[in-house]
Amino acid sequence: MEKAQLKKTGDADAPSDEDLVARTAAGDRAAFTVLADRYTGMLYAAAWRLCADRTMAEDAVQESLVRLWTKAATWDGDKGASVRTWLYRIACNLCLDMLRRKKWRAIELKDDVAHAPGSAEKDMLARQTGRIVARAMRELPERQRLALVLCHYQEMSNAEAALIMGVSDKGIESLLVRARKSLRRKLEKHQGSIETWT
Repeated sequence: MEKAQLKKTGDADAPSDEDLVARTAAGDRAAFTVLADRYTGMLYAAAWRLCADRTMAEDAVQESLVRLWTKAATWDGDKGASVRTWLYRIACNLCLDMLRRKKWRAIELKDDVAHAPGSAEKDMLARQTGRIVARAMRELPERQRLALVLCHYQEMSNAEAALIMGVSDKGIESLLVRARKSLRRKLEKHQGSIETWT
């Protein structure tokens, strides 16, 4: 199958992730490229939210793709993890390892909030709110932060996030409850009264 045909991910004829991983394991560069194209953006978004550092996020994604190429044969769909879940687990574990090796430093996150057209005052308020939320997220314990990133920002189901993190469904729910409570308290300190997360 030609590379051009492989890239039509919206088509009904598009190969599945499972097929692409099998082909990648056999050394098919075109299949690897399609998988990399499908997941690079999502992996980067999760890594950036976890690390709050563009370089670390890029490094985590790059290493995740290297592992996809070199370890595609180790993926086992019979264990219940989809290719997507497997790749997220690799990227998230790499991020957590990087954060453990590097002492956490406070940085200002810029361009965190998508700006809606409006007044300069609204834009400034949106940026300020984004920085406050990002700062509060950085202060959460890493497992709580990871649970929020996966379920809230990456819009994964609790079950998929639980698989990535290697916890039970009840475990992910507990992490999310604690993370939201902790985040709410931190935000209330910065902004007074805020709208609660549901």
